[in-house]
Amino acid sequence: MDRDTIRRIQTRLAELGHYHDEIDGMRGDNTHAAVRLALTALATGVPADWPDWSEKRQTIGFYQHFCLSKGIDAGPIDGWWGPQADHADWAL
Repeated sequence: MDRDTIRRIQTRLAELGHYHDEIDGMRGDNTHAAVRLALTALATGVPADWPDWSEKRQTIGFYQHFCLSKGIDAGPIDGWWGPQADHADWAL
């Protein structure tokens, strides 16, 4: 994930009311807290073991869910960045 991707994530988190900090493209504590809130609120389509994932993997899992909500196939919501996430990132 590059800074532009993190900015898109932060923007979406802010739209959902979970992120209230600067949209700066950096995965800091506030971004991670917002991702955890968003994943908790989503519940549907998110694997039950997501709380055990690393912060980066949780962020990718949120991004995958976000892409799918926009009709873009980012692959399964598994928190792993692969070719489908690359394609989805380009498509947004």
